[in-house]
Amino acid sequence: MEFIKSVNNTKNYTGVKADSTVILSENENYYLKFLEVKDRDIFIKITAYTSFIPRVYKSTYYCDYFWNSVPDSDEQVLIIVEKNTGIYCGYCNVKNVNSLNPEIGIDLLPEFQGQGIGKQALELLLTNYKQDKPMEYFIAKVMSSNLNSQSLMAKLGAKPIGVEETEFNRIAAILNEKTTKDHEKKTSKLQFEDEYVLIYRIECK
Repeated sequence: MEFIKSVNNTKNYTGVKADSTVILSENENYYLKFLEVKDRDIFIKITAYTSFIPRVYKSTYYCDYFWNSVPDSDEQVLIIVEKNTGIYCGYCNVKNVNSLNPEIGIDLLPEFQGQGIGKQALELLLTNYKQDKPMEYFIAKVMSSNLNSQSLMAKLGAKPIGVEETEFNRIAAILNEKTTKDHEKKTSKLQFEDEYVLIYRIECK
């Protein structure tokens, strides 16, 4: 079986193999499975739906670039699958694998949002995710404008522990500084967003 993500610690998982797919965990409605090569198109589709700049995914070149950048030994991606239909609903991911505070995230296709799927999927992940090194707690990052995700964090018992600026603002600051240094009179500065990122702490199960 060929995996896109590094799954060095699958020996720790209690999930079973089904149709040559490694399943992390399941309940009566959904299961989480590790990302595979055959999932390329749906993974890109989900990412495009949830991206701030979805138009870039219309480019075949960018899609190839994005897919080739996916392998990362410090991150794992799990596809959320509806058991009765086999339909892919979205994906969860874990960044900073084997750190004391792994970061979790989730993206769902629009037609599956607002149905409690996100809560079920993250509960499966939080309950069954294991790694070789000890963990203190998980973290999650949510945009200040994303009230639905903030509500999900509350349902999971997550506690806010801080804020940080958005990636857009970090990039804007760098580009604006370069523009000022280069004295590019014709280049207007990027306007900063009013948004920020909320950081949550989620206790290990």
